[in-house]
Amino acid sequence: MRGKWGSTEVPQSKWSCVNVYDLGSPLLVCDMCEQQRIRYVHIMVHSDWNSELKCGCVCAGYMEGDLEAAQLRELGVKREARRQAKPIGRDAISWVQAADKILEYELTSKELDFVTDMRARFKLRPGFEATERQENWFVDIYKRVVR
Repeated sequence: MRGKWGSTEVPQSKWSCVNVYDLGSPLLVCDMCEQQRIRYVHIMVHSDWNSELKCGCVCAGYMEGDLEAAQLRELGVKREARRQAKPIGRDAISWVQAADKILEYELTSKELDFVTDMRARFKLRPGFEATERQENWFVDIYKRVVR
């Protein structure tokens, strides 16, 4: 066992997660295993431990006895970060603005249908989340025709 997993002084179960946040890149090492670099930090607390531990998803899941719950929490943070992110790299524009720019250029009929559909979804359905594949294709089209 590595890190605190091998310690008899540190509780190994019945921890609770009080928060999860995104560092933007893997900047910390998990406090529990002391091995895994983590980007998404699960703040874990235990009534028999005097401080919180900043842990990665897998360790947090084992600590609380519910790996799926930890994965779902992290997925929620990832989705929120993706939703808030600007779609086209460093350009500070919304998805709808990006679609408007794309539509100024000549596209294949398939691209035109896709971009028009995505624009409508982003505009008419607040909170709409494109799949990763849709986002990647949208960004690829934007980079090809606008830049």
